[in-house]
Amino acid sequence: MMTRRRKALGVVAAVIVVAIPLIASSCARAREAADAASLEFRMRISRSAYDEIVESAAPEFQAATTASDFAKAMESLKERLGAWQSSEEPAWKVLAGIRAQTVTLVYNSHFERGTATEEFVWRMRQGRPALAGYHVKSSAQIAQ
Repeated sequence: MMTRRRKALGVVAAVIVVAIPLIASSCARAREAADAASLEFRMRISRSAYDEIVESAAPEFQAATTASDFAKAMESLKERLGAWQSSEEPAWKVLAGIRAQTVTLVYNSHFERGTATEEFVWRMRQGRPALAGYHVKSSAQIAQ
């Protein structure tokens, strides 16, 4: 009886040893793709390509806003903070679900007229990120 139990534990341990590097690799790829998508988001914002952002976003983002409302919000943000200049390396987390991964990136970002914390939420589907959420917090926003 102990022999069967030891074999079963050995199989479970072997599966874990194989699974952990695969999961870690998948999370790293998802994080890198989301980071690149965040940069693309900023480039689109700088070009005022708001409709492109909404059209390529995840369904839950599209259901939460219209291209027109999103454009107004982003223009207001640009008026208060100015253009995005740089960001520090983000804090991040990857959650794996049955149908998709969710990658959350939180950046300390520098704009022309202040700093802000930006949070991007990306849904990974077939290796491609789709924007599910974008949140900005800044004392410069509140002060004006």
